[in-house]
Amino acid sequence: MSDQNGPSADDLKRMVLLHDVAAGVMKLEKRGAEWWGNCPFHGEDTPSFKISEHKGCEVFKCFGCGKSGSVVDFIELHEHLTTAEAFKRLNELAGTTEWREEAKKVQATFKNIGDVPKTVLPLTVWAAKETALMKSPEALAWLTSTRGISVETAQALHFGFVQTTKNKIVNPENECYRDSGWLCFPRIVGDKIVAVKMRSIICKEFTQLAGMDARALFNSDTVNMLEPVFVVEGECDAAIMEQADFRCVSIPNATTKITPEWKVILKKAPYVVLAGDNDGAAGSDKMRLLQNELGENTHLLLWPEAKDANDFFRDKCECSVELFRKKVLELVEESKSTPVDGFESIIQQLRKSNGSDGENDPLRLHFQIKELDRMAHVPIDAGYCVFYSTYSGTGKSVFITQMMIEEAKAGQVVVVYTPELTGSAYRALIAAQILPERNINRSMVVTQDDYHAAAARLDVPTATDEPFLYYAGYELPKEIDPLVFIEMALKVIRPTRFVIDTFPCVVAKQRGESMVDAESRTAESLSTLGKKYGCIFVVIGQSNKEAEDIKEKRRDSHGSLRGSRVLQDKAHAIYLIHRKKKEDCTGQLEQLEATTLVKMEKNRTSGPGAQAIFLTYVREKSRFHLQAPAESAKMQPTVSSDQNQPPEEMY
Repeated sequence: MSDQNGPSADDLKRMVLLHDVAAGVMKLEKRGAEWWGNCPFHGEDTPSFKISEHKGCEVFKCFGCGKSGSVVDFIELHEHLTTAEAFKRLNELAGTTEWREEAKKVQATFKNIGDVPKTVLPLTVWAAKETALMKSPEALAWLTSTRGISVETAQALHFGFVQTTKNKIVNPENECYRDSGWLCFPRIVGDKIVAVKMRSIICKEFTQLAGMDARALFNSDTVNMLEPVFVVEGECDAAIMEQADFRCVSIPNATTKITPEWKVILKKAPYVVLAGDNDGAAGSDKMRLLQNELGENTHLLLWPEAKDANDFFRDKCECSVELFRKKVLELVEESKSTPVDGFESIIQQLRKSNGSDGENDPLRLHFQIKELDRMAHVPIDAGYCVFYSTYSGTGKSVFITQMMIEEAKAGQVVVVYTPELTGSAYRALIAAQILPERNINRSMVVTQDDYHAAAARLDVPTATDEPFLYYAGYELPKEIDPLVFIEMALKVIRPTRFVIDTFPCVVAKQRGESMVDAESRTAESLSTLGKKYGCIFVVIGQSNKEAEDIKEKRRDSHGSLRGSRVLQDKAHAIYLIHRKKKEDCTGQLEQLEATTLVKMEKNRTSGPGAQAIFLTYVREKSRFHLQAPAESAKMQPTVSSDQNQPPEEMY
């Protein structure tokens, strides 16, 4: 049982798997339900150390030296701690385990609709590349003399070599070096190679094997639960760190988006030291962003008078592994004592500001339709905005999906929670919008070829040269409060746009709480979370009139936004989407007219455009288009001076 002070001893032993801990200090082999390896507590050449399950917990037994026990005993023996200290250490490890378990739930709920299978290679095919490196004097000289990386380190990290590459060379001026020799850095997960990065030994040119997971971390298998992990920006930097007996991974490059998978891997370590390029460029920003996203137990190391780990090793430590290790440990202690950035005076903020431009801000909420985009400039720290409609079936989900696909294409990271339009129905909508030339009837047949074609069209670099990241989920875990799970998703995926379709699906009453209070608390929380994590929530709502049987056809009422007053007060912007009911819809597929009014009902940061425009809904393509000027002129409402609302008889 757990008590007020946290998990019990038995809980901790179940939370932290012994084989995860042991894997950090010894090589383990799976044999059925057991793990075997050479005992770390006495010298042996034949594995006699076994890990098995006993009463719900993993235990170890060495048949050579006789030592045995639980994960607590293992930590106590390996780190030379008292039993009390070992339990304290176990409690720290349980914290990282809990985070990773939460992350797995998020990943199971929200899937990236743009993901397609990536090419992987068995590690067994890589031996020829490693042998080629050992046979290339030029490549070995570059590693050992130019970079200070030993042959043993290169072998341990499976560095390889090819004389020529068929892959894309970014800088045309370096095309002449295509056949001049390339070092190969495989990114290995288990017994599979998931990506291969190459570097010319003649110039600073990089390339990748196409079709593989270009966002995978290099050397990720080094991360374990007992040692801190360093994060750098290059494979050679990682090699130097490993050479000095530090556990180190490398991100693909400074501009690669932080992925949920990175966080799950890094959070396995007791703490993370971010030691990227100290050049004040994109790499420095990436490390600070990672520090913010990984939260506690994450420290930022700055290389003094050096660009990166490799430069520091060569120029400041004269290629001495012992001196390098000593200085790195000193820098780690310094990084631990350095507080994170706090508040600044407004004068400091003004002096550091580079100015602002709401219209051209790449982080704000954008619409592909220019007239809609100019209604309001919703900034990244807005919290949330709301879209609601008069009737069910107006096309809110279609409208928001159309908008979010374009946002993802522009480089935003999008998460959509849509229990209103689930699974295959949502995928059909995506396919219909991505392939307008096919006129897909998403309510009828959508073929496998349609889905594959849509995935292929999405799986291309975005406007920021990043992968298309659009995650969709349809059901939240029932045992977790919706707001708690939403924050977990913000931590793990780090979206910049988060769609909630619709607001009531994330409102969960607490004991003794009224629905109004629950709605108010939820609205307050979404506003706070959006600002805290730099994510704009797009909340879909309904009108109070939506559920009523409105019989008037010529005087449709817009109704008002359903939900507590706080929902409206906290919203940065509120958009109304309205389509009139048809006079006679007998025998027709649509009960509402195609002409669609989009009206700004609230706006904290007005744009230069009109506050009401007309779109046309094209059912065959599941898309909205700007209405032709002549049609819009006929429908244009006269805005009432006292209420800023078109008179009802216009609709």
